[in-house]
Amino acid sequence: MDSELARWKAEQDKNPFLQDLYRKEKIILMARIMEKVEKDRIPSNTLLAFLSMLFCCFCIGFMALGSSVRAKECKMKKQYYGARIHASRAKRWAIAAILAGLCIYGFCGVHVFRVGYR
Repeated sequence: MDSELARWKAEQDKNPFLQDLYRKEKIILMARIMEKVEKDRIPSNTLLAFLSMLFCCFCIGFMALGSSVRAKECKMKKQYYGARIHASRAKRWAIAAILAGLCIYGFCGVHVFRVGYR
């Protein structure tokens, strides 16, 4: 096995075509590895968007849910840059919905506490 590797290395050093081929194969392999890593890292934030739509502010949560669905579509089409953009947008919309829901519920709670429930 070592002799075959040494022979391949010697041929590669002599032949520039084999050197170029080896570099191209290495680049393709690295691209495939990076594609898999990027694909695994992109969250779609669907659960966060759905819960913010259901429990907090419906309108803003619906925008978050739409962005998360777009992120999933881009991920399925292997458009990882677009998927990352839509996923971050969905996260921002979901956080905005949660904050809006907290403000609305806080205002209603203060209003009921001050005025009283009749």
